[in-house]
Amino acid sequence: MGILDTLLFFTPVAPVLSIVRDQCHLVRVMELVAERRCLRLGLLVAVFLVACKGQKFSIDLENPSTTQGARNLCAVLTCEENTTISASSPQDRHQADTSVAFKNITSMGVFKRVSLSNAQGQQEIPIGSVSTQNPSLMGVSDGRNVKGFLRQGSATLRVELVKQVDCQAEFVCQVRGLDHEGRELVSLVSLSQQPLPQKDKQVYDKNKVTPQVSFQFLSSIQQLIAQSMNNLENSVDDKISTLENRLDDKISSLDNSVSDKISSLENRLEDKIIQQQKDFNDRVDSFEYRIDSKLDAFENRLEDKIDNNSNLNRLIQLEAKVASEQVNFCEGAASYISETLDNTTQRFQGEQRQVLANVADSFETTLNRTAALLSSMEQSFSVVKDYAEENFLTLKNETQALSEMFTTQCMPKDTTEEDQNPAPLDCYRGMGNTTFKRYQPYERVLDDDIDREILCDTNTDGGGWIVIQVKIKNQLLEFFSGQQ
Repeated sequence: MGILDTLLFFTPVAPVLSIVRDQCHLVRVMELVAERRCLRLGLLVAVFLVACKGQKFSIDLENPSTTQGARNLCAVLTCEENTTISASSPQDRHQADTSVAFKNITSMGVFKRVSLSNAQGQQEIPIGSVSTQNPSLMGVSDGRNVKGFLRQGSATLRVELVKQVDCQAEFVCQVRGLDHEGRELVSLVSLSQQPLPQKDKQVYDKNKVTPQVSFQFLSSIQQLIAQSMNNLENSVDDKISTLENRLDDKISSLDNSVSDKISSLENRLEDKIIQQQKDFNDRVDSFEYRIDSKLDAFENRLEDKIDNNSNLNRLIQLEAKVASEQVNFCEGAASYISETLDNTTQRFQGEQRQVLANVADSFETTLNRTAALLSSMEQSFSVVKDYAEENFLTLKNETQALSEMFTTQCMPKDTTEEDQNPAPLDCYRGMGNTTFKRYQPYERVLDDDIDREILCDTNTDGGGWIVIQVKIKNQLLEFFSGQQ
């Protein structure tokens, strides 16, 4: 493997790709968290919509089966809830398919809904309830005979009504319990009775009995939605903090890896230079040994020639020539060895500078990629933050719209009050004392004399204009209080 191949092998590409994958994983995780939170909100709304279908709440107005003392009953109110519903009939099968899957029932209560005196709302008066603390109920109160029990898997409340006003009132049955996942469920059914007109006695209007939902349950839904949003924000913050820590660890690991690779490369270069110097020294030693061997052999042959006493002059000339050639050879060998050492040194220095330059370029490229990646991740975090804020704002708006929709749809529709209480045409004293007309406490009436609308008080002192009173030094001054 060459030097360039070694540098490419040491380039830290894998940590950079790992950081990119972590960044993409962050975006995907946040999308999945938002989808799961929205899905959980949808399931909560689905449970709320289905909660009005899972229990039996009925009233028998025609043929009450029992009597209470000497008085006859006018109606029998029954509320039942079972955790397991048998499918013996099509109605039971439909109820089993659409009901809330209670695992345990913790409480059941029946309430009477009455309108407040100021016509600003309604109040739920408890009639009877059973719970895990009080599993059975039996008693008579205010003309109502209440019986109920709470057992494993079922709960029942039976109310026998004697008063005619109760038989025409609106009742609410509320069941609380836990599902198979341990979540708290509330099932609420409202039974509203209104007399049919004489001409429509034979026509059954399904809008007269409408399931409604209490404001307490809407408040519970809003609290659950707020908790879900808080959990979503905490989850996103924890994920961002975890990824930031992982990014710091990746950068530290990348720096350590680059430092280790550079140190290893320097050690390998030093070992290679030392090995080359050792090989060169071995070659020089071998060359010197071969020269010495040649000289020894030549001397031996020369001695043999001298011993033969032949060609002495030639031998002397040959000896002089050998001495001259030996001097020339030594000078040439020294020059060759010096030149070879210089070339080798220059080559190793050039290779060393090239290797260090390549390492510097690789490290600079890695740092540039890391800086670009950090800039990209900063932009991605900004995009994720904007996306999360937009989703939170959208979820908040949808929650408010959903709450307003529930509040608007669940308010009882009563249009008869506007028909019975028309706006007055004139403002005069005594207008509030009439029994055949009832007005709102404050009405806007057009005055023909001044051609403007005035605010008419229909209740105070029998009705009339709004009276303005002023106190000066603890003395009450009245203006136009006696004007008719």
